Amino acid sequence: MPATFLYLIAFGGWLCLAVLVWAASACLLILPATRRFAGPLASAMAFTFPGVFAFQLMTLPVGAAVLGTALVSIRLIDPSGGSGTDNPAVIGIALALVLAEFLLVGAMSLLGFYEGWRAGWLVAQGRGFGGVIAHGPTARILRVLGLRRQPERQ
Repeated sequence: MPATFLYLIAFGGWLCLAVLVWAASACLLILPATRRFAGPLASAMAFTFPGVFAFQLMTLPVGAAVLGTALVSIRLIDPSGGSGTDNPAVIGIALALVLAEFLLVGAMSLLGFYEGWRAGWLVAQGRGFGGVIAHGPTARILRVLGLRRQPERQ
């Protein structure tokens, strides 16, 4: 099964989840006691889309490096260059790298979903988008790793 097909299946499931969440948000508008949750809920789900896509794009350089490493490793181990091989080392490397890539993209997608949901919820409650992103958990992790500087407080 090609990876593109699996990605499209996952995207379709995510889209179905979004429709269900938006339908629930519309139902929340009916009762006055739950109206204050309808907007943040709908906004949170909408923000997951750019969040996930942004985090998946961040994995692109790492994915390209993993693919390049795989190709070089396989060529060094099995220089014949055939499309099929019986070499267990080549098969093991290929499977390990596919699994690593799958886990990386999956983890980053979940992190993007979380960050998007969080940002959408807080923005719908009136907080500024820049502040929500600058003080979020991912920004804190990047600061701890030294990849981002501390934001200035106003």
